[in-house]
Amino acid sequence: RPYDFATGSIDGTVRLWKRCDQELSTRKYEMEDNYWACIGVLKARLGPVTMMSIGSFGLNIATAGPVTFDGHEIEIWNLESCMDIAYFNLNFKISLESCPISIQWLQAGNGQSMLGVLTESELHVYSEAKIKVVHTNTGKLGQTPWFHLASVRLFSRSSCFSWGPKGSLLLPIRDHILIYGPKIILEENKMDSYLGKIYSIK
Repeated sequence: RPYDFATGSIDGTVRLWKRCDQELSTRKYEMEDNYWACIGVLKARLGPVTMMSIGSFGLNIATAGPVTFDGHEIEIWNLESCMDIAYFNLNFKISLESCPISIQWLQAGNGQSMLGVLTESELHVYSEAKIKVVHTNTGKLGQTPWFHLASVRLFSRSSCFSWGPKGSLLLPIRDHILIYGPKIILEENKMDSYLGKIYSIK
């Protein structure tokens, strides 16, 4: 990964950090001092960055925070270059009806990236576009960087979720774990929703 970790700030910026080795002495076997250098600053949003997820081995960053004038949004950033300084490009914005609670990336075996988004009442899955899809606003066939792959309506609120094997989703609710397995059907350039199964953990 081109950097070691990222931090979000109250001023809406994301900083990328990398461990650097600074030699204190030229003597043989002398220990080196390790320090952290900021190699990139990204102005992600107007408000504070309170939620962030890193995917694609550091090439994608999703950021979120409190509601703004544009509503509830998640920003998806792509790493353009990273030599001495890292540069990110705003790739896509996801608009939500309610505040996101958790966001997590999944890197599929075929190189495709998927982003899971948990809100107070729904669990959404967004996918990097590898095919042409029908735009929901215009109804026209076209290419978009990301598209809404699936969503599941929740009967109770959950505070977190996790990706499982083969693209499954694990969601704890009360005394149960909901496991959603992908049921992908390519029909008229649309994707079908996830098929849910409920397992008790009592």
